[in-house]
This record gives sequence, C-alpha cells and structure tokens, in this order.
Amino acid sequence: MGISPKTAYVLMRTKQATGMKGSILVLGEQRIRATYSDIERISLNIGLPLRALPEIPSPSDRFLTADEFFMLIGFEAHTALDNSGYEGAKLIHDLNDPNPPEEFREKFDVIYDGGTFEHLFNVPIAFSNLYHFLNKDGFVIHDVPVNNYVDHGFYQFSPTLFWHYYGLNGYKLHQSVLLKHTNDVLGPMIVIPHYTPETNKYTRKMNDYSYALHFVAQKTSASTQRLVPEQSKYTNAWDVKPRIDFDKFMETLQRVEAYEITI
Repeated sequence: MGISPKTAYVLMRTKQATGMKGSILVLGEQRIRATYSDIERISLNIGLPLRALPEIPSPSDRFLTADEFFMLIGFEAHTALDNSGYEGAKLIHDLNDPNPPEEFREKFDVIYDGGTFEHLFNVPIAFSNLYHFLNKDGFVIHDVPVNNYVDHGFYQFSPTLFWHYYGLNGYKLHQSVLLKHTNDVLGPMIVIPHYTPETNKYTRKMNDYSYALHFVAQKTSASTQRLVPEQSKYTNAWDVKPRIDFDKFMETLQRVEAYEITI
C-alpha cells in the first residue's frame, strides 16, 4: 500500500471539499511515495494550507512518513490498523473478525482504506468494523481497484457495492470518482467524477487502462451496518420497490468536471 503524489492530490482535494478533520484511522501502514516538495506543490495548486512541521525542512527530497503526511495536510492524529505489528501499526485487529476492540469503537473522525478491502476475504464484516470504529458524522474513504488489477487481491470491486451498502445503511454520500491510469506510477491519472451505477457508461467496456474507485461516505445519526444491499437494477426489474433513492444521493455528490493529474 502506498500514497503517490497523484493519490495525495485526490486525498487533499477530498479533505478540502468535505472539511474533514480530527483523528484518522488508516487501514494498513501506508508508504508515502511523495516528498514535502510534492505536497507543497499540490497545496499551492489547490489552495489547501499545510500545517507547519519544524522537523521537515523545506524543500525536502526524502519521502514523508505516514504520520508526517497526515499531520501535514491537517489531521490531528494518525493511527494505522493492521492484522499484525510487522510494519509498525498501532492498532492490531483482523478486519475479518466481527468483534472490534471496545476501546477503539467510535473513536475516529475519518477512516482511510487505501488498498486494504480487496485483500480481505470477509468484506461484509469489514464494513461492519468500519461502522463501529467511526464516530457519528465521521467520514470513510475507500480507494479500491475496479478493473485490470488481476490477482492484486481477492477482489476487484464494482462501484455499485459501495453505493448500495452505504446508501441503504443511511450514510451521506459525498464522492464517487473513477481514477483511470496506466501501470506507470509517473504517468497521468484521469479523474472521472460523480460516477453512479445508474448512469454507468463503462459496463463491459473497460479498456487497457486500470481503474480504481475513490468513494467517500459520511456516517450519520441514522446510519447502521446491518442492512444487506441488493442491486437496484434487478430489484427494479422485479417490480420490487427500490430501497435506494439515487436521485437523493446525486444531490449530495460534489459536482466537478473530469480533470487530469500530471503531478
């Protein structure tokens, strides 16, 4: 798992657009493949102020640590979760286990999944874990593979999973973005915003590019983790009353045009 300058760009735009702050729980110990100079350049480009960290000289050409990166862009505390302490995670818990530690329930303002869900066998239990770790009004961010990631993990995800799970369980949906890129980490990334399953133009039409999903949802007082989603494209065909109002979620999605990241 790692955060490149392009991933950092998307994350920083998300933080700026949603106003998220406070404590962040990161699934896995992220390797930051960006320098202070990279982050400073993004900050100036999008207008997101950075926190002063005296221990990081400017300019600096060394890669940041995960603690440095998340503190630099404005979070108050960073905690890494993993199934073992091998890479230095502070919170040791298997997300396949349905019983998260009591002392960490409703403790975090933001959860970032930057490449973990596709490696978990029991995804429904992992969703439930995130619900329990997250504060009310807290945000969850998923960056997950969609297409052309064969054998990267157990799964590649259709975006409709996140739409239906979080929509049905009472979360507020903020962002649903497809990220189109090549295998060249230094190559450009195309950001395709406000993607919805109902207006899908990509079913069975993916090309040689790799695609990932950047999805942001916010827990509310009405949120739960118990409801099991079904795809509305089929329940609608069966004349079953739809349980998810996609039009409602379109009202909360942040509306931006597609853009290219070349940093």
